[in-house]
Amino acid sequence: MLQSDERARLVPDTVTLVSILEACGISIKYLKIGEAIHTEVMKLRLLDKDVMLGTALVDMHGKCSVTEKTQKVFNAFPLILHLGTH
Repeated sequence: MLQSDERARLVPDTVTLVSILEACGISIKYLKIGEAIHTEVMKLRLLDKDVMLGTALVDMHGKCSVTEKTQKVFNAFPLILHLGTH
């Protein structure tokens, strides 16, 4: 069994976070879990580094019909992500 200090150092990778966010988009009852992940993603500035996380957040909020948050997350994408790699 992991000690509490060992558990505190465990940080899920992008694939894990995206998978959890996808699951949270299945039902509005899981939105609070997704919102907690969203808060951590923003706090750690992971959205700046990974388009997959941003897309998963937009998708989750959209599926849960939280349109204002969907737009807010999309607007938070770095400009380069809006423009693509052209």
